[in-house]
Amino acid sequence: MTISTLRSATFRPGEAIIREGHAGAHNVYLLLDGEVEVSCKNPIKKSMPSDEAGEGAPITSSSAFEQSEGFAGLVSRPSHPSWPGFIQTRPTTSGLEEMKLRRLPKGTFFGEIELVRPDGRFLPRIATYRCAEESNTPCKVLQLVADDYLNLKGTYESINDRLEKTAHRHIRQHLIKCVEAAKGSVKMRTFDTGDFIYKEGEPCDSVFILLDGQVEVLKANEGVVVEELHPGDYFPLGVSGQTRACKIVTRHSSVRCTQPAKVVEIGGETFRSFLSSNKFLAAYFREEVMTREQQRLDRLMTA
Repeated sequence: MTISTLRSATFRPGEAIIREGHAGAHNVYLLLDGEVEVSCKNPIKKSMPSDEAGEGAPITSSSAFEQSEGFAGLVSRPSHPSWPGFIQTRPTTSGLEEMKLRRLPKGTFFGEIELVRPDGRFLPRIATYRCAEESNTPCKVLQLVADDYLNLKGTYESINDRLEKTAHRHIRQHLIKCVEAAKGSVKMRTFDTGDFIYKEGEPCDSVFILLDGQVEVLKANEGVVVEELHPGDYFPLGVSGQTRACKIVTRHSSVRCTQPAKVVEIGGETFRSFLSSNKFLAAYFREEVMTREQQRLDRLMTA
C-alpha cells in the first residue's frame, strides 16, 4: 500500500503539535526525536478534602495504564512508563487547571486516539501535545493524515487492535488523573478473592475502575457470570447515564472478585461531570456501554 501523505515537521520546545479542542484536520504523528508532553484541562471541579481514609490518595497502576505503543510496533522504545506517579497542574486562561498526563519518548506514535471515531465522526481533540518545554531538543515528527491512517487500520488488523487498546488505556488514565487532581469523590479500595464489591439491588451511584486483579459480573437471580473484567475495565454500566435505560439507581448485577483486587471508586456525579465535558469521551463511553450491554445479554440468553 502506498502512503502519499507522509510529511516531516519540526517543532520548537514549548510549541503545540496538537491542541485540545481542535476540530479540524486530524493528523497522526510518529515522534522521531525529542520528547512530547501530553496535557489536558481538567473539567472536574475541586471538592473539599474528605476525612475518609484513602480518599484523595494518588492513584497509579502500571498494570492498568501503559504508554502508547511505537509506530505499528516497528520502532524500539523504552519498556517502562515515563510519566510521573503524581499529577502536575497549572492554571489556564479558561480557569480550568491544565494537567500533565504523560511524556512521550522518541519512537512513540501519537494523535491517533480520536480516530477511534465512536459515533462515526472525527470529534475534537481530548488533549494537547507539545514539544517538552524544558527540553533543548526540538521535536521532529513524521505526519500522516487521518485518511491514510484509517486505510492502514482497515488493512492491517494488528494496527486496528493496537489503536483500540491504546484508546482504552489512555481514556481510563485520563479519567483517573482528572479525578485525582481535582480531589473529587474518589476512594481506593482493596478486596480479597471471593469478596463482593457490591450486590444486585444495592443503591448505585458510584463507578469502579479495576486497577489490579480480576472480577466477574453476575446476574444473581440466574446465577450466571455475564462478564469477566480485567485491569483498566470499569463497572457498573448504569452510573454513566449512557445506557439504554439512562441513569440506573440500583445495582442490576453483582460483582465478585476472582482474585485479590484493587479498585478506585469514583462518585457518580464526578464521573458524569467528566463524561459531559467532552464529546469524544461521551461518545466513546456510550458506544462501549451499548456493546457490553449486548454482550452481557447474549451470555445470559445462551447460559
